[in-house]
Amino acid sequence: MNIRILTPYIAFFVFCCGSSKTEAELAAEAKAYSNLKSMVTTKMLRFDADVAYPFQTNDVITVTNALMAQTENANGRFSLSANEDFLEIKQDSSKVHLSYFGELRNASYADSRDTAIEFNNVVEDFDVLENDKKKTITISFKVRNETEQFNVKMLLFPSGKANVAVYGSNRTTIRYNGHIEDL
Repeated sequence: MNIRILTPYIAFFVFCCGSSKTEAELAAEAKAYSNLKSMVTTKMLRFDADVAYPFQTNDVITVTNALMAQTENANGRFSLSANEDFLEIKQDSSKVHLSYFGELRNASYADSRDTAIEFNNVVEDFDVLENDKKKTITISFKVRNETEQFNVKMLLFPSGKANVAVYGSNRTTIRYNGHIEDL
């Protein structure tokens, strides 16, 4: 009987006594967000990919599971620790080399040598959206290479982490997680 009476009080105590951030922690977060804003304003940044997450159809999932057995990779998640996958933005241009693990959408585009997303070109429709409440910055732009157009969307965090989604005109979408740094 005593446990029934004490349980609501214990639950109330646990949920109401959450930790709050100190002034030093809040100041550090504000400074990191300010640094992120200035990095984006200068348009001089580099994203290094650590993990790739391709969007796969059910037909490909079975094949991928068989190929990735006994590796550190799993269906829908590929470690890029052995690769040099990056995306650089320098003013109004972007240079990219990102390993690609998805599916081709256009049969006439099939090229067995094309295993990466690569471009080095001027960006179009560069857009920056700052979310001061969540302390995140979203960058989106379009860019072309010789054979296709890409829409790129980057979500940047003050911690230096970033998510990048690449939508290709001839490929399924792929997302990358990694970190960013100032050039």
